[in-house]
Amino acid sequence: MAETFKKFNFDSVWVGIVAGILLPIGGFYINYLIHFNGMHLHRVFMSIKRGQMEFPLYTFCLLPSLCMFFIFLWINKEKASRGILITVLAYAIFMVWKFATE
Repeated sequence: MAETFKKFNFDSVWVGIVAGILLPIGGFYINYLIHFNGMHLHRVFMSIKRGQMEFPLYTFCLLPSLCMFFIFLWINKEKASRGILITVLAYAIFMVWKFATE
């Protein structure tokens, strides 16, 4: 099993895309545990919408992805950092579109 793990190439765009998708979900979960522990998700989204907290929450959720982007750059995994950058840009375009249409 260790041999298989060593053969896996972490310097792939797909590794970066998967990490870029999963890390904001983890960031939202951490924010949920800190601020909204015990509430149902529907009520959390309604309170976020009412309190105008959407933009700060979305940017907070992107922080783990940006940290992983810089870590991948630091350890010379440029293709993986490119995948994270693709997802962060997709999230940013979505946020600009969402808040421009409101």
